[in-house]
Amino acid sequence: LVGGSCKMPAVRLYLQHSLKKDVAFLGSPDTIVALGAGTYAGIKERQAEVKDMLLTDVCPFTLGIDVKDMMMSPIIERNTALPVSIARRYVTRYDNQKEINIGVYQGEAPNVNDNIQLGQLKVSVPPAEAGKESVLVRFTYDINGILEVNVMVDSTSVEKHLVIVDEKNVMSQKEINQRLKELACLKIHPREREENTYLLARCEALYAQAGTQLREFLMQEMEYFNYQLEKQDELRLKKGRKRFESAMNAAEDNMKLFDIESKFDSFSEKWYEEAREEELDIDHGFEDWFGKGHFTS
Repeated sequence: LVGGSCKMPAVRLYLQHSLKKDVAFLGSPDTIVALGAGTYAGIKERQAEVKDMLLTDVCPFTLGIDVKDMMMSPIIERNTALPVSIARRYVTRYDNQKEINIGVYQGEAPNVNDNIQLGQLKVSVPPAEAGKESVLVRFTYDINGILEVNVMVDSTSVEKHLVIVDEKNVMSQKEINQRLKELACLKIHPREREENTYLLARCEALYAQAGTQLREFLMQEMEYFNYQLEKQDELRLKKGRKRFESAMNAAEDNMKLFDIESKFDSFSEKWYEEAREEELDIDHGFEDWFGKGHFTS
């Protein structure tokens, strides 16, 4: 335990009771907090002594845009690990619409009027039937409070760009520009990354060799992985990739069992139990999503 409140006996007893584990002190609670703050500052400054250390920071508030009826459409969800770059596609609302206004908001309320507006972008689109023209909106956000908004019209490839900087940020314009260049590597959809395309190709190869029951198993696991790819959240994707790879390894090792229904049921139950124990089953809402038939085209 670290921090001042852990010195209180009531706090220690409550944690011990809730977690069913003994609490431990690895050093002075106050000193550890100070060391952590110093390390955090060093990582943000990119000092050589801590350049190889990994620090997971998260987005404190949901960031999104306004859509139909002034509703909030989240792009970067609260508690998403930083830095992050996520893109969503939106379509026109009216026939012969010539312009799309993108309002950028921060907050958790469903109505954007109850959230904080951070900025606004306008892009021109060719007149067409409602829903025919679309734009790709990408938010890129880092631990320094720099939010980069890119909007690209799909049919014309015209782009608009907006950078919103936290008022508490003390970086110079040169430093901000350098950081934006460093974040450019994030602007690749996870589906296009080599490690993910390899896993999908491996699953497709297994699927081609499989019988009916194995195909059903692989299909569900492939859809689960596709679901995580579309979330574009690195922490979720890391766990999703681990689960997907584990599922294919298990399928390869037990290929012959899938033709025997009783043995397949036993294998399937055992694998999912192991997945839960290893925290590979990271999204309990996936089963509802999968049940609606959202298969990859």
